[in-house]
Amino acid sequence: MWTTPPASRTPARLGLAIAMLAATGALAQPLIVYSAAQPNRDRWNYPFNGTPGTRTTASTFAALDVTGFDNLDAQFIVGFDTGGEIPTGLPLNQYRIVSAHLTASIANDVAIYDPSFDPVASYFATGAPGAIADADAGRPCVVYATGYRNGFTLTTWQEPSAFGTGCSPLEPFDCRNAFAALWDASGSVRNVSNYIREGVEATPYAVGQVPGQTPGTVLDFDTTMEFDLNVCDPGLRRFLQESLAAGRVHLTIASTQPASGGVGGPTSDPNYPQWYTRENILAQPPFDLTPTLEIVVMAGNVADWTGEGQVNSSDFLAYLNDYATQAPAADLNGDCLWNSSDFLEYLNDYASF
Repeated sequence: MWTTPPASRTPARLGLAIAMLAATGALAQPLIVYSAAQPNRDRWNYPFNGTPGTRTTASTFAALDVTGFDNLDAQFIVGFDTGGEIPTGLPLNQYRIVSAHLTASIANDVAIYDPSFDPVASYFATGAPGAIADADAGRPCVVYATGYRNGFTLTTWQEPSAFGTGCSPLEPFDCRNAFAALWDASGSVRNVSNYIREGVEATPYAVGQVPGQTPGTVLDFDTTMEFDLNVCDPGLRRFLQESLAAGRVHLTIASTQPASGGVGGPTSDPNYPQWYTRENILAQPPFDLTPTLEIVVMAGNVADWTGEGQVNSSDFLAYLNDYATQAPAADLNGDCLWNSSDFLEYLNDYASF
């Protein structure tokens, strides 16, 4: 049984994933591979960004001990329109996420590479109750979902939308309209922009990796970082299902590398990354440094397992075979385990068709 995201579920190994699905017969129902070479929209989500939606780079940094600012002070939102390739408006359980893979490229050469998530206690002041030392150099680059408030939604929020509502000009704390977020399996949304101040863990959906790069070293210009999203996480699955049903996926890249913020931007500790945006001419082909997204999904009526347009015993037997051989698609609840909950979910869909 899978207990961590399997390699066959990451689009970096997409050929292997497809081969596994094909070998088990699960490709009878269409496998959709959404691949975008750049976002449809991206935004440096920072309170003092005077040119939202048009900047050529987007920094991500934290304000850990600065009163009046979110911990995740400068965030980078990347948005992709999936509706042209993945059908919209389906019931959520009809989107079976196989893998999701985001990339983004760094436009400076000062960021320290940290490929591991640092627990919240590693940010506590020395001597504070529960404080632990950071085990490695730097702070990681991470990916969360994107949440909304103050009347904004996934479909109404745009690149140039107002940063926040009810913000103090010099203390834009906890007022941003779009924010780094975590979903849970029921669809409840948690704003994690201040998780360090709150002292509550906020494990991201992905931590940035640079294959072949030594942890603790400084990343070069034009380094592309890979984010393999943990599709075993039930909250991420719910977030992606809701997003695909609406035809848009908005993800937030963040970093907890600190900087002193204020009007005019950060003034110290420059070891945080800047990312190329889609507006940067240097990121366009042939350089290909804009953010990208790949999502592999099976979409459609679960009961019609063979995808032939009707439900009969052949569908039941096909699912039973895939379940018995632990085919990725047969993991209906997406927890990377095959157990009775998956079988009963299929049985319920089959019986109710």
